[in-house]
Amino acid sequence: MQHELTHAETIIETNAQGVQLCRPKYGCNWTIVTPMGGGQNCCHWIGGELEIRAQWNANYADDDESPREHNDGANGYDDGDDIEEDDGQPSEYDEWQDYMGGDDWDHGQYDDCGW
Repeated sequence: MQHELTHAETIIETNAQGVQLCRPKYGCNWTIVTPMGGGQNCCHWIGGELEIRAQWNANYADDDESPREHNDGANGYDDGDDIEEDDGQPSEYDEWQDYMGGDDWDHGQYDDCGW
């Protein structure tokens, strides 16, 4: 019979903010938790080892242990730190509106309805 591990026995890694990567006490669910005191934990993620380790490496690991990839928006996430460049040209949205005939959401089919 397999015994349940204590919380201290499950901790694999703790980052500078006190968030902990934990292996399962029993079973197969790994977790990322923040200890709240009094034996209580705030669980951020729960799941299989591969997905939890990926979440840990991407969002919780300290920078000196696991360097994070620069987020340039190419991976679908934009961190909003890009400098807006005003080169005097219209935006892509404005160009498409001009090309497609303006910002007419109904494409003109209701223009003669009299409402």
